[in-house]
Amino acid sequence: MNLSFEELVTEGASKLGMVLQDRTISLLRLYGEEILLWNRSVNLVSAGVITDFAVRHFLDSLAVLPLLPREPFSMLDVGTGAGLPGIPLKMARPDISVFLVDASRKKISFLKEVIRKFNLAGIRAEQARIETWISRETHRKAFDIVLSRAVFPLPRFLELSSPFVKDSGLIIAMKGKSFRGELKDAEKTLIEKNLSLKGHVALSLPFVREERHLLVFRSRGEAGGRSQL
Repeated sequence: MNLSFEELVTEGASKLGMVLQDRTISLLRLYGEEILLWNRSVNLVSAGVITDFAVRHFLDSLAVLPLLPREPFSMLDVGTGAGLPGIPLKMARPDISVFLVDASRKKISFLKEVIRKFNLAGIRAEQARIETWISRETHRKAFDIVLSRAVFPLPRFLELSSPFVKDSGLIIAMKGKSFRGELKDAEKTLIEKNLSLKGHVALSLPFVREERHLLVFRSRGEAGGRSQL
């Protein structure tokens, strides 16, 4: 791909049905440069140059953007790692409230530095195992959106995320081509957690043509809601 970072993000976003502001693209570049810097001592992501982030990390993270509510909302990113997808979504939607959770102390230190350095308001990062939150009933039913970018097997993700989403909220799993098997494995969990699949968006990641699937779950009996589905 003989395109600049800015060209990849701009054209890729357009292919995914999005228009990103110049400020968002500039912030994403700075964020990518910060990841590269920290990657020398902390294993954050598998990428060697800034253009690697444009498609496989940033566009991949932002693909969920058209599904999200137009009005401000609260979002929990479970197992966020280097801040994906939470930080790119926050950069694209400054009006939303974002909570980043990861068990790695080094990764949370990185995220806190990114939040401070880029003066991002309305976003927090906390080192925690989400299982601990469940046992303490911390943030129970506190978020409009709970999502994760292919960190957990689907049954485990639904089990971990369901305590934290509001009754009218959404759980969004960002998956690759193996999603069908994961959905089959999650049938029992969906029944136990009173959840149902309310939306499935299949897409091809621009430039690399990799298969992506966005699976949207909602509490059974909850109709309508605030998402774009």
